[in-house]
Amino acid sequence: MRHTNMDSGFIICWLINMILNWEIGAVAFALWCVHLWFNLSWYPAAVVAGLWVFGTFAVTLFFGWVIGSSKTYRPNSELKNVNPYSPGNTNAELKNVNPYSPGNTVAQDTSPNNQQK
Repeated sequence: MRHTNMDSGFIICWLINMILNWEIGAVAFALWCVHLWFNLSWYPAAVVAGLWVFGTFAVTLFFGWVIGSSKTYRPNSELKNVNPYSPGNTNAELKNVNPYSPGNTVAQDTSPNNQQK
């Protein structure tokens, strides 16, 4: 279903949703035909038709709300890169310093065998 909100395309999406849920409308139509042919009560047909209209309206309204709430989150491109192993990370304080790396001049050997007494 296309993106919808109350300002753009809501009625179109609601009508498409009603067409996709045509089975409930067919039941309402069948109950209305039973009312006409056998002179029974028309209330069940009205209840089913009302459930069809208001049910599809509620579902379409819910989907419009869900799609609208996705606009409140920041995309991943705006988030700070905190992965220390990422090549695109230029923040030096987040880099993982390996104390046993031979090229590391910052780290010192703190093993118990090399400690001076």
